[in-house]
Amino acid sequence: MPIDSLHLLPRDQREWLLPVGFVGLILLTYLLGLVVGTVTNGEPTLPRVVYRPILFPGLFTLAPIGVGAANTYRGASLASTLAAGVAPGVAFFLLARGSLLLGVSDGGDAPAWGLAVLFGGVGVAGALAGVLLVVFGWAIQQWLGDS
Repeated sequence: MPIDSLHLLPRDQREWLLPVGFVGLILLTYLLGLVVGTVTNGEPTLPRVVYRPILFPGLFTLAPIGVGAANTYRGASLASTLAAGVAPGVAFFLLARGSLLLGVSDGGDAPAWGLAVLFGGVGVAGALAGVLLVVFGWAIQQWLGDS
């Protein structure tokens, strides 16, 4: 990945598919877990293995690093990478509201918007860490190539 391929704004509308797909992946993971929990328990529940480790820390905190790195490596813009970082927060908010509507959760003690902002911030930090990993990797590759 040459450093000149880094850009701030998307060059193509298809770049927005990654953040939307990432939100979709989180929602689909939750939905599949909910279906499995409902079938096995007879009531709407989420199996513990889906919540921990798959959703948290997996998709909500660790995956944004890989998504940010992959998005940067493929030459996508910083804007779409940051949107992918916000995706866990958006997905969490949608899941929290959906869980209330389905009766799976009572909402807990913390407000959903507060946790959504927290997960979005962690996701953005992870996506930026992924960007830095790719840029530093490219810099080291260039440095070793010049030596």
